[in-house]
Amino acid sequence: MKEEKTINYYNQQAEKYYKQTVNVDLTALYPQFLKHLEKGDHILDAGCGSGRDSLYFLEQGYQVTAVDAAEKLAQLAEDLIEQEVLKMRLEELNFKSKFDGVWACASLLHLSNEEIKKVLKNFTQALVAEGIIYISLKYGEEEKFRNGRFFNYHNEESWLNLMEGIEDLTIVELWQTGDLKEDGRDEKWLNVLLQKSK
Repeated sequence: MKEEKTINYYNQQAEKYYKQTVNVDLTALYPQFLKHLEKGDHILDAGCGSGRDSLYFLEQGYQVTAVDAAEKLAQLAEDLIEQEVLKMRLEELNFKSKFDGVWACASLLHLSNEEIKKVLKNFTQALVAEGIIYISLKYGEEEKFRNGRFFNYHNEESWLNLMEGIEDLTIVELWQTGDLKEDGRDEKWLNVLLQKSK
């Protein structure tokens, strides 16, 4: 299974990945998401990785529920944010009207289009009315394994195609950014903001 291989990668490389990503500065991205929220709102960090973003949101006065499928990486995130990280796949989420926002930074890119659609339904169910979703994906239009992980690349057109028939979510914004890691290899990212209907 593609996802199983990817989760195994993150468990085997947990320490290395944590060190590579925990200090990456995303402060240029957070405002696009947080401007739709109020302090004290509840954020689901879906695929929290190192816990870097969860820590930032907690420090800014938001409530956070962090989730990651890779147990060893989730444990490192727990140590960082000093609260439990739920160890589950995004396809297994079953919250109802609990969150004001969902933050899915570089997590859905490891799923097939059909899996992404299922997870978007889970996100929609988990959000309150008019809740906001942030998603980032590697920019392009292909699926491939790279360095032991499955990647599903998207551009504006392919994302619009994926969302056809999804009626409860509206695209607020689509925009491109460069890679913020030091070894970013000039990769581009597609950033997506979605809003749940009333």
